[in-house]
Amino acid sequence: MRGLVLGWKVTQMLEPKYWLGDAPKAGRQPDSELVSVPGEDFATHSVIVAQSGSGKSYFLGRLIEELLVRTKAKCLVPCNPYSFG
Repeated sequence: MRGLVLGWKVTQMLEPKYWLGDAPKAGRQPDSELVSVPGEDFATHSVIVAQSGSGKSYFLGRLIEELLVRTKAKCLVPCNPYSFG
C-alpha cells in the first residue's frame, strides 16, 4: 500500500506533473507522481501551519478522508458552535 495519498506532485508553476504528460488517465498515475505519507506517521499529534488562504482547510479535509478510507482510524472533528451565525 502506498500510504495516504494527499495529492499530485506539481511543477514550479503548481501544475500537476502527471496531467501534463502524454495521455494521462484518472487513477492510472504511478506512485512516483503522488504525494503520500505513511498512515503510521499520524499515530500521534500533528499540526498544520501555513498562511491565510493557503489551503489548510482543504488539506485537512483530504487528510481526514484518506485516514478514514485507508486506515482503521476513528476521527472526531470538533466544531465551535459559536462560529455559526
